Amino acid sequence: MGISPVLNGLVSKHIELQTRLRDIDDEAERIEGELEHLVKTITILDPFYPTDDLRPKQRRRKRVHCEWGNLKRQVAAFVYAAKGSFTSAEVRAALLERGSLQAHHADLTYLTLQISIHLKRLASHGIIMEEGRLKNGRHIMWRRAA
Repeated sequence: MGISPVLNGLVSKHIELQTRLRDIDDEAERIEGELEHLVKTITILDPFYPTDDLRPKQRRRKRVHCEWGNLKRQVAAFVYAAKGSFTSAEVRAALLERGSLQAHHADLTYLTLQISIHLKRLASHGIIMEEGRLKNGRHIMWRRAA
C-alpha cells in the first residue's frame, strides 16, 4: 500500500523542522563557544573586569501593539461614527478607552502622531476637513465633510 500525498507532506515537513532545529542547536553551540572565547580574552586583558555582569541587550518593544493596518481601520471607523469635531488626541483616547489598542505610556506621543497622519490622509481624500486649531495651536480640530 502506497503512502498518501498528505502523509508524505507531513513527514517531509517533520524532517524539515527537525533539520532546522538541529541547525539552530549547532548555531547556539558555535555562539556559546565564541562567547566563552571573548570572556577569556577580556579576562586576559583585564583580570578584574566583571565578566559575570555581562548581560544581553534588552529587545526593543514594538511601539504600538496592533495588527498592521488595524490602526488605519480603527481611525476610519471612529471618523465615520463621530458626530462633532475631534482632535487626534481625542481619537487616541477613544481607541484606548475601547480597548482596541494597547499602548504603553511612552508610546502615546507616537500613537497620536500616527493617528494625525491617518487623519490628514482622510482629509486629502475629502472625507474630513480641518475646522480650526485649539488655542495652543498644536492640535487640529477635524470634522466630517458634509
